[in-house]
Amino acid sequence: MAQKDLFGGAIVAKLPVDLVDVSDLRQVPDNQEVFLYPDCNVSIIIEVLQRVQKSSDLEAVKFHFEALAHDNNAASNTMQEPVVIPNDRGDQTPSPIIFRGSQQIRKFNTIIPDDVEILMALFRVNSGGKSADLVVTASIPRGSEGGVGAEHAAAIVSDFNTLISSLLGMPHAMTWGSSCHANPPPIISGLVRGMQSRELHVFLYRYNLTRRRRADSWAA
Repeated sequence: MAQKDLFGGAIVAKLPVDLVDVSDLRQVPDNQEVFLYPDCNVSIIIEVLQRVQKSSDLEAVKFHFEALAHDNNAASNTMQEPVVIPNDRGDQTPSPIIFRGSQQIRKFNTIIPDDVEILMALFRVNSGGKSADLVVTASIPRGSEGGVGAEHAAAIVSDFNTLISSLLGMPHAMTWGSSCHANPPPIISGLVRGMQSRELHVFLYRYNLTRRRRADSWAA
C-alpha cells in the first residue's frame, strides 16, 4: 500500500501500489479517480458527486447504490444493512457509511448476468458552505468465468478497508468481516490531512458536481 494524492492533492489515500490509474489510459471525468487491478476485472472508483437530498444518511447511501445499479443496468441487486464508522475526534472529517451488496450485471450482451460484489462507502462532505457526497466503490466480479475467487476477493476487501480507514484518518485498517460489522482501532489525534483540507474546499468550488454516476463499467 502507498499514499496517493487524489483530485490534485485535495484528498490523500492509501491504495495498492500496483493498481492501474485509468487516467493514464483514457480520459476520466474531473470528479472521478478510477483504478483497476492489473490481474482481474476489479475496479475502485472514488468520485465526488452532488449531495443528494434525502431524509437520512442511510437513505442517501441506498440512493447511490440504486443509482449504480440503474447505470449498470443490473437485472437485480441486494444490499446489506449499512454501518456507520464514527469519527469522534471532533474534526470535520465526516463519518463514513459503509456496506456490502451485490448486483447481477449483464456484460458484453451476455444472456446470464454476472454476480458482481459491491463494496461502497459514503462520506457526506460539508466544506465552507459547499457540500458533496464522496462515494468510494469497489466492484468485484464473482460469478462469471473470469470471476474473482474467494481468497483474492478477501484481499480486495482488505484493500478497501485500508483505503476507507486512510480517508478517515485511522492508523490501521478497520476490520470488516462477512457480517459487515466494523471494529475501528484507536484513531489518530490532531489534524488529519484529507477530507477537511483547503484543497478539497477549492475542489468543491472548481467543479460542477453531478448527481448521476457513470453509465459504463470501467473494467474491461
